Amino acid sequence: MLSTTQQYLFFRCKQLFRVLKEIGIGHLLILAPLIFVAILGVLQVISTSQNVLVSVVMLLTLSGLHWNRSDRFFLEQLPAPLFLFFLLDYLLLSSSVLFCLFFWQKWLNLLILSSGIILLCILKPSYFKNDTVIKTFYLSEFRWIPLELFEWRCGLRKNMPGFVLLYAMGLIFSFYAITVPIVLFLLALSVTSFFHFFENKDLLLAVNKHQNLLQIKAKQSLKLFNLSAIPLCILFVIFHHTSTHLGALLVILIISNLIILFAISMKYKNYRFHHQKVYNSLPLAIFVGCLCVPFLWPIPPIMLFNFWKKAQENLSYHYS
Repeated sequence: MLSTTQQYLFFRCKQLFRVLKEIGIGHLLILAPLIFVAILGVLQVISTSQNVLVSVVMLLTLSGLHWNRSDRFFLEQLPAPLFLFFLLDYLLLSSSVLFCLFFWQKWLNLLILSSGIILLCILKPSYFKNDTVIKTFYLSEFRWIPLELFEWRCGLRKNMPGFVLLYAMGLIFSFYAITVPIVLFLLALSVTSFFHFFENKDLLLAVNKHQNLLQIKAKQSLKLFNLSAIPLCILFVIFHHTSTHLGALLVILIISNLIILFAISMKYKNYRFHHQKVYNSLPLAIFVGCLCVPFLWPIPPIMLFNFWKKAQENLSYHYS
């Protein structure tokens, strides 16, 4: 039993390192301070919360993960009970929250969250998912995204649960002044991951018929991002309508748009038919780092102009 548990925990650790490797060093350098700020915000919410909101949000998150699991058949082949594997997963995911609830003596939240986790572990997700609704949403609902933005279609299909969760957290906690700016910033960083992979030659030539692919991608990507940001911005303005807050929101929106533009430019600056993806995300980390420091703000426009120019030259070379 102990050996099986150890092997399972080792397997989860390998999964974690594989995810970190896929994210890349550049993105990790960007995300580190943001995660630190987010952790401080979560700690503040837990310590000051007088209701069961913390445990409810955590249980809803775990429930979404639980009912979308597709590893039940694999786990049932192992000698340990299925309940144990589920319990290990959810205790690991919620360990920091459980510790904080215990430390600050939020006994009702602790009881609700612990009971909910045990109940989830008892309930078993089905082997086969009803894909009718999922297929309708994933295939039909993304048709309104232009074909030139196939990166958005692929990225949203692959990461939709994470985007929905992040967006929902932004809406739910929009009464905190820091929430919406951080969510918009994280959404922009997430969008940059759409532009890590290179399309094949046939697809490039098909969508670059008029040799203005870069301009079309930039314009439509910014339009899509800013339209999706409108609900968050409206809630932010309702709760925080001082000139200082509105100025901060405008700065975050400009920074987010610049990040997306740079990700597109970096992709096509490095584009090669025989390569699969952009392996070096360090320029993006430098770009975002400079945007986060006000006295370094002159650097990002210069970097963007340089990368944009080289991307246009690179596309012209490959198209010819």
